[in-house]
Amino acid sequence: MVSHESAIIIAAIMISFSVAYGLVFQAHEVLGQVHCRPPEQARPAYMDGGLAVSGTNIYAAWTCFGNVFFAGSHDGGKTFANTMRVSSTPNTNLKTSVLNDNVSISASGNSVAIMWDSNKTEGITNPEIRTSSDGGNTFRDIVTLNSTSGGINK
Repeated sequence: MVSHESAIIIAAIMISFSVAYGLVFQAHEVLGQVHCRPPEQARPAYMDGGLAVSGTNIYAAWTCFGNVFFAGSHDGGKTFANTMRVSSTPNTNLKTSVLNDNVSISASGNSVAIMWDSNKTEGITNPEIRTSSDGGNTFRDIVTLNSTSGGINK
Protein backbone atom coordinates (compact mmCIF):
# COMPACT_ATOMS: atom_id res chain seq x y z
CA MET A 1 0.00 0.00 0.00
CA VAL A 2 1.32 3.44 -0.95
CA SER A 3 1.39 6.07 1.77
CA HIS A 4 0.00 9.58 1.24
CA GLU A 5 3.53 11.05 1.20
CA SER A 6 4.72 8.48 -1.35
CA ALA A 7 1.76 9.23 -3.59
CA ILE A 8 2.59 12.95 -3.49
CA ILE A 9 6.22 12.25 -4.32
CA ILE A 10 5.25 9.98 -7.23
CA ALA A 11 2.82 12.62 -8.55
CA ALA A 12 5.51 15.32 -8.28
CA ILE A 13 7.98 13.15 -10.20
CA MET A 14 5.41 12.45 -12.92
CA ILE A 15 4.62 16.18 -13.24
CA SER A 16 8.34 17.03 -13.36
CA PHE A 17 8.92 14.52 -16.17
CA SER A 18 5.94 15.93 -18.10
CA VAL A 19 7.25 19.49 -17.76
CA ALA A 20 10.78 18.43 -18.74
CA TYR A 21 9.46 16.59 -21.80
CA GLY A 22 7.48 19.69 -22.81
CA LEU A 23 10.59 21.88 -22.49
CA VAL A 24 12.65 19.48 -24.58
CA PHE A 25 9.89 19.44 -27.21
CA GLN A 26 9.81 23.25 -27.28
CA ALA A 27 13.61 23.41 -27.57
CA HIS A 28 13.41 20.93 -30.46
CA GLU A 29 10.99 23.32 -32.20
CA VAL A 30 13.48 26.16 -31.64
CA LEU A 31 16.21 24.05 -33.23
CA GLY A 32 13.92 23.63 -36.21
CA GLN A 33 13.85 27.42 -36.73
CA VAL A 34 17.53 27.40 -37.64
CA HIS A 35 18.35 25.93 -41.00
CA CYS A 36 21.57 24.33 -39.92
CA ARG A 37 23.13 23.70 -43.28
CA PRO A 38 26.74 22.58 -43.58
CA PRO A 39 29.20 24.74 -45.43
CA GLU A 40 30.79 23.00 -48.38
CA GLN A 41 33.20 20.25 -47.33
CA ALA A 42 32.25 20.72 -43.67
CA ARG A 43 32.88 18.09 -41.06
CA PRO A 44 29.79 16.16 -39.89
CA ALA A 45 27.40 18.09 -37.67
CA TYR A 46 28.00 17.70 -33.97
CA MET A 47 25.32 19.23 -31.81
CA ASP A 48 25.24 19.77 -28.10
CA GLY A 49 23.61 22.34 -25.87
CA GLY A 50 21.46 22.96 -22.89
CA LEU A 51 18.45 24.65 -21.34
CA ALA A 52 18.20 27.14 -18.48
CA VAL A 53 14.93 28.00 -16.76
CA SER A 54 14.28 30.98 -14.49
CA GLY A 55 10.64 31.60 -13.60
CA THR A 56 8.71 31.69 -16.88
CA ASN A 57 11.92 32.39 -18.84
CA ILE A 58 13.32 29.45 -20.79
CA TYR A 59 16.65 29.83 -22.57
CA ALA A 60 18.21 27.36 -25.02
CA ALA A 61 21.77 27.30 -26.43
CA TRP A 62 23.27 24.75 -28.83
CA THR A 63 25.98 24.21 -31.44
CA CYS A 64 25.68 23.42 -35.11
CA PHE A 65 28.54 23.34 -37.65
CA GLY A 66 30.88 25.44 -35.53
CA ASN A 67 28.28 28.01 -34.48
CA VAL A 68 26.70 28.55 -31.07
CA PHE A 69 23.01 29.50 -31.25
CA PHE A 70 20.58 30.93 -28.68
CA ALA A 71 16.81 31.38 -28.37
CA GLY A 72 14.72 32.50 -25.42
CA SER A 73 11.13 32.36 -24.29
CA HIS A 74 9.51 34.65 -21.73
CA ASP A 75 6.13 32.91 -21.64
CA GLY A 76 7.06 29.50 -20.29
CA GLY A 77 7.99 28.05 -23.69
CA LYS A 78 4.78 28.89 -25.58
CA THR A 79 6.78 31.02 -28.00
CA PHE A 80 10.50 31.61 -28.60
CA ALA A 81 12.21 34.72 -29.94
CA ASN A 82 14.14 34.46 -33.18
CA THR A 83 17.21 32.28 -32.99
CA MET A 84 20.51 34.15 -32.99
CA ARG A 85 24.13 33.10 -33.40
CA VAL A 86 26.13 34.10 -30.31
CA SER A 87 29.53 32.71 -31.33
CA SER A 88 31.87 34.62 -33.59
CA THR A 89 31.90 33.87 -37.29
CA PRO A 90 33.49 30.46 -37.78
CA ASN A 91 36.77 30.13 -39.59
CA THR A 92 36.16 29.54 -43.30
CA ASN A 93 39.68 28.20 -43.91
CA LEU A 94 39.03 24.50 -44.47
CA LYS A 95 42.65 23.65 -43.59
CA THR A 96 42.03 24.61 -39.95
CA SER A 97 38.71 23.69 -38.37
CA VAL A 98 37.38 25.98 -35.64
CA LEU A 99 35.41 24.02 -33.09
CA ASN A 100 32.83 25.55 -30.76
CA ASP A 101 31.40 22.87 -28.49
CA ASN A 102 30.62 21.85 -24.90
CA VAL A 103 27.94 24.52 -24.56
CA SER A 104 26.50 25.30 -21.15
CA ILE A 105 23.92 27.92 -20.22
CA SER A 106 22.79 29.43 -16.93
CA ALA A 107 20.14 32.01 -16.07
CA SER A 108 18.76 34.03 -13.19
CA GLY A 109 15.78 36.20 -14.07
CA ASN A 110 16.72 38.15 -17.21
CA SER A 111 20.45 37.49 -16.78
CA VAL A 112 21.77 34.79 -19.11
CA ALA A 113 25.31 33.41 -19.42
CA ILE A 114 26.42 31.06 -22.19
CA MET A 115 29.81 29.37 -22.15
CA TRP A 116 31.47 27.11 -24.71
CA ASP A 117 34.90 25.84 -25.69
CA SER A 118 36.53 27.25 -28.82
CA ASN A 119 39.87 26.57 -30.48
CA LYS A 120 39.78 29.71 -32.65
CA THR A 121 42.86 31.16 -30.93
CA GLU A 122 45.82 29.45 -32.61
CA GLY A 123 44.08 26.09 -32.29
CA ILE A 124 44.27 26.15 -28.48
CA THR A 125 40.99 25.37 -26.76
CA ASN A 126 39.79 28.08 -24.37
CA PRO A 127 36.39 28.75 -22.81
CA GLU A 128 34.40 31.66 -24.22
CA ILE A 129 31.55 33.42 -22.45
CA ARG A 130 28.78 35.76 -23.55
CA THR A 131 26.31 37.35 -21.17
CA SER A 132 23.01 39.15 -21.45
CA SER A 133 21.17 41.23 -18.87
CA ASP A 134 17.98 41.71 -20.92
CA GLY A 135 16.72 38.15 -21.28
CA GLY A 136 18.82 37.37 -24.33
CA ASN A 137 17.61 40.24 -26.51
CA THR A 138 21.21 41.45 -26.75
CA PHE A 139 24.55 39.97 -25.66
CA ARG A 140 27.78 41.61 -24.58
CA ASP A 141 30.99 40.91 -26.53
CA ILE A 142 32.56 37.47 -26.29
CA VAL A 143 35.09 37.10 -23.46
CA THR A 144 37.79 34.46 -24.03
CA LEU A 145 39.31 33.00 -20.87
CA ASN A 146 42.82 31.61 -21.00
CA SER A 147 45.93 31.18 -18.86
CA THR A 148 47.32 34.56 -19.99
CA SER A 149 44.29 36.60 -18.97
CA GLY A 150 44.76 39.05 -16.12
CA GLY A 151 43.99 37.77 -12.64
CA ILE A 152 44.86 34.16 -13.40
CA ASN A 153 48.03 32.57 -12.08
CA LYS A 154 50.46 31.99 -14.92
